[in-house]
Amino acid sequence: MVHAENGAAIDYLTDKLSSTPPVGNNAYTMVHRDLLEAEAVIRAIALAESMRCPLYIPHLAVKEAIDAGELARERL
Repeated sequence: MVHAENGAAIDYLTDKLSSTPPVGNNAYTMVHRDLLEAEAVIRAIALAESMRCPLYIPHLAVKEAIDAGELARERL
């Protein structure tokens, strides 16, 4: 089971955003970018395929990540 996020990128964007106050209500979406979630899904799929192990991603929030998951499902 994998929570699909790119922690290093989110940490970097959080630090960058924190250095330029004020931070508004949209701060979460500014650091949790759609493509970062999709990248994490693709990375998890690649690792699972390489290790030949099952993969469960409990939830996805963006279309790009869902599309990546569907592409992987078609490959199997």
